[in-house]
Amino acid sequence: MPGLITVAYGSALAATCWFLLWLPFAVYVIQHVVEHLWDDFYQQWGEGAEARYTSGEVTAICAAVYFLLLLSLYWGQNVCKGVSDVTAAGAIGAWVFVPETVAAPAPCVGLLLKPVVSNALLRAMTTCFGSICFGTLVVAVVQALVATLKQLKYRRMSNCVPLGLPLKLVNCCVDCVLDAIKRAAEAFNEWALVYTGLYGRSFLASGRAVIGLVKKAGMDVAANILLVSPVVWLATAGCLLVTLAMCAALAAALGHHGQTQAIWVMLPLPRRYALAAALAVPVVSVGLSPLLTSTRTLLICYAEADHVLRRRDPELVERIEGARDLGRRKGREARSAREPSAPTAQAVVCV
Repeated sequence: MPGLITVAYGSALAATCWFLLWLPFAVYVIQHVVEHLWDDFYQQWGEGAEARYTSGEVTAICAAVYFLLLLSLYWGQNVCKGVSDVTAAGAIGAWVFVPETVAAPAPCVGLLLKPVVSNALLRAMTTCFGSICFGTLVVAVVQALVATLKQLKYRRMSNCVPLGLPLKLVNCCVDCVLDAIKRAAEAFNEWALVYTGLYGRSFLASGRAVIGLVKKAGMDVAANILLVSPVVWLATAGCLLVTLAMCAALAAALGHHGQTQAIWVMLPLPRRYALAAALAVPVVSVGLSPLLTSTRTLLICYAEADHVLRRRDPELVERIEGARDLGRRKGREARSAREPSAPTAQAVVCV
């Protein structure tokens, strides 16, 4: 559905606008609150006077300010992405359960929004918007907390003597745990928003449905997602290579025609490709994001109403079952390769 790509880019544009609105406010707060607190502390400390706040209190206040700033940034951007995900889930759900809505003509031809997409977008912006805000708030709290803790840890490490190997290992373990918590919260939120867009449930009810789905067909869902994610990454890498080739051809054409004053030609070669990659990767990733959401929606439809999906598209169900069987077979082969064979085990016991 081209309309889902349009909604995805619209959500990305809204997230960019939110960042541009957030940035001057964040700079103002940092300059007039954080830097003022530290300047006042160091000035009183240098004069030998008793400071209003201790160093630990100033650090705690600054950490709270950073946390609230990051929370507002992550929450706004996650809401924009959540609207896109819920819209994609609602449109795919209508394709499965109400197929006659897909064949309706598009009233907004310029935006490529058919009624199935526009109705899903309207639900995401109205009845489901509260669930989107609540679910993304939970994820934003985790993301902001992880970013703040990492910032405090790196700042303390930079102000102290070099750490020994045991403390470095502890820091690595803490980073891994924080990243795992953040990824788990993000994955849980993505699946819960699919339930919200598919059935119009609240976020809490969608969360309980996700837990039930994991208990019912957790490994099958994970296997199918693992088969789709590399395809998305390969598509992103392919588009990046095409973009870099087009940039090289553009630079050669501009240089051939003598336009050496062009900004693109004046940039050093590594910066040209870095700029092209910085522009290409987000654009391609946003365009492919409805693919992952659609895959999650179809897997939920298959897990809960496979007979409906089978009537709608039997070939799709066969592919899902083929991917499921392939994942199960690969899992059995991996487990059998790790387990020792019977003669070897007996030989070990005899020795």
